[in-house]
Amino acid sequence: MTSHKLLSIAIILTLLFSYSCSSNVKNGKLADGSAIAGNIEKDTLFDGFYTGLEEMCSTDSTGKKDCYNDPSSPERKWYHLGNLLVKGDSVFLDQSPVSIGSKKDTLWSASDGGFYYYSGILVRNDTGVVFNLKELFCDYCGTDVKIGPDGTTEPIQRTKQLVGRITDKGLVIDGYLYARTTMDESLNNEYDRSAAPLH
Repeated sequence: MTSHKLLSIAIILTLLFSYSCSSNVKNGKLADGSAIAGNIEKDTLFDGFYTGLEEMCSTDSTGKKDCYNDPSSPERKWYHLGNLLVKGDSVFLDQSPVSIGSKKDTLWSASDGGFYYYSGILVRNDTGVVFNLKELFCDYCGTDVKIGPDGTTEPIQRTKQLVGRITDKGLVIDGYLYARTTMDESLNNEYDRSAAPLH
């Protein structure tokens, strides 16, 4: 065997060893169940439905976080309950407002917080996935607009980028577990909404 072939084999083995070690790193800062799933599990088990929560908060220009609350029930915390569907490199996200009390009781809102429907693509990497989403439509939500120099307004399409880690229990997005579920119904945003207005 020539030294060129031996060097090539050594490089390939080194790369394979490095890759296998780096893909099993744990991140202790994430929610419970954050052990990274093996590469085989990522490839064969990633597609499907996931359900999780997203805080109903906004951040101002100074970085201050402001979370929505109901003054009549300040002990309740508000979230968007997300139903996430992954199909190959396509992703769909339906979000509905819920509030959770101190005794873990859940109330579903008929309008507060809005109902958001997104679709987009995902990009996988060694430790997780990035979701690049565009809003298709929403119910009970305001419309962001851009004001032109002549005073006219133009709607701005909402976009959202979520970064998740693949775990043995599902996906951890912004510290919240999106658990794999067995939901077998279609999400609202999977249907052709090309004729539907943004808001």
